[in-house]
Amino acid sequence: MSENTNPTSNNSSLEINKPFRKACIEREIYKSFSDRKNHSISDILSDLDFSFSFNPKFEYSTTSIIKSLIFMRLKGIKSQIKLAKYLKTHEEDSLNLGFFKNEDNELQTPNQRTFSYFIKNHLDKEKKQIIEFAVSKIERIADKFNIVLDIEVFEKKEAVKKDKSKKNPDKEYIKHLKLLIKLLENSKEEKV
Repeated sequence: MSENTNPTSNNSSLEINKPFRKACIEREIYKSFSDRKNHSISDILSDLDFSFSFNPKFEYSTTSIIKSLIFMRLKGIKSQIKLAKYLKTHEEDSLNLGFFKNEDNELQTPNQRTFSYFIKNHLDKEKKQIIEFAVSKIERIADKFNIVLDIEVFEKKEAVKKDKSKKNPDKEYIKHLKLLIKLLENSKEEKV
């Protein structure tokens, strides 16, 4: 049921553009949960087929991008930059979401710019509804059957404050020199 996202592929399902049907998506989600013991989010999404038409001007399939945006929401990834980095470093998840390897066996995943372009130019009302519906349905089914998904919480890393004195050793030297001069001046005043 997973769409082949290689743009050079001649898969006829790429030409079909089905209307948004909640019942079909819901059935596929339930089936995906029942077919496996391991409930990774990317495995569940790999079974979903939204059958969007393939845009030859766009390097990645619409279905793969939609699955990635659903994945981002369910996984707790807060930004498109973090999503792009995650997909680059997690090959299995990327392949499950419908991305592919090129002839040189290099994983081909979108960068942040591609996600932004897609959201701005291709994410219409129907696709937004699909994302919202799929996210809420997967969360509800997991809660209903007490299924633990492989959700990770991506927390902000606190910025490490750098010691400014280490940036410019000359400033540190001047600071100490001024302090030394001041001490010498104070000691001369005390002697007089």
